[in-house]
Amino acid sequence: DGTSPTQIRLSWSTSPKTTMTVVWQTASSTESSVVEHGTTEKLGKRAMGRRVTYPHKTGIIHEAMISGLDPDMRYFYRVGDSKAGFSVISSFKTAPNRGEDILFTAFGDHGLGRVSKSNVDLVLAEKPAFHLILGDLSYANGKQKIWDEWFEQLEPLSRSIPVMPALGTHENEEINGRRIGYTAYQARFALPH
Repeated sequence: DGTSPTQIRLSWSTSPKTTMTVVWQTASSTESSVVEHGTTEKLGKRAMGRRVTYPHKTGIIHEAMISGLDPDMRYFYRVGDSKAGFSVISSFKTAPNRGEDILFTAFGDHGLGRVSKSNVDLVLAEKPAFHLILGDLSYANGKQKIWDEWFEQLEPLSRSIPVMPALGTHENEEINGRRIGYTAYQARFALPH
């Protein structure tokens, strides 16, 4: 019915030690945008979210911040709506409170395809604390459905590891000869200001 959550992605829009922001998309509208979370798969807590819109959206974008988390802790979560249903349970780990070495990964010029999917799998195998994407993310170039395909390709990584992108030239889009700039990038990611 179009209410199943897809394109789930984690990022930090404030402190990586005590918060996590989750963004997802549904094809159809739901009554609410909810993240159920907890330190076990029983979850037990809820964070209410909001809808994010932009003129060229391809579905309903949901965004919710989970706050009040403890540093260096594994949390379980699922996203969705009580009536429409929830995603499967996934997990993430908050940043450590003390200074310590961490592993992170990075790549740029990602796009779609077999090699791009392989890069997602290689990053997952490393189990990084977070992943940086150094611009030229989806190569949508104004075709908003390509953003959807790209987020679906990225989801095995982005649902368990925070993904922090940087702008590239291909995020500055135009549609039918009219420049829309970074509108899609800014709407589809929850990032620090």
